[in-house]
Amino acid sequence: MVIKWHPPPTGWIKINFDGSLMNSQGSIGFVIRNCDGHVLLAGSNNVGENSINVAESIALWDGLAVAIERGWDQIVVEGDSKLVIDSILKKASPPWSIQ
Repeated sequence: MVIKWHPPPTGWIKINFDGSLMNSQGSIGFVIRNCDGHVLLAGSNNVGENSINVAESIALWDGLAVAIERGWDQIVVEGDSKLVIDSILKKASPPWSIQ
């Protein structure tokens, strides 16, 4: 199986986000690309002792905050946390830790 990044529609940006844990210490990252696949911005951070759900949520939050701050409003979001994405889409009730 080949996993390939797919660009957003013309005029849009895509935020890819992810969180990870090692020994309960969280790290997050995001990449913002345009429709041509060019990286516009990327960020990462250590988020201390956390759950994976919190780390994933912070990664999305940070990416969206930077995009909105720059005036980008045509945004596609992609991540591997079904819980975080379903919570945003109101398909799931988020746990209290990420509300």
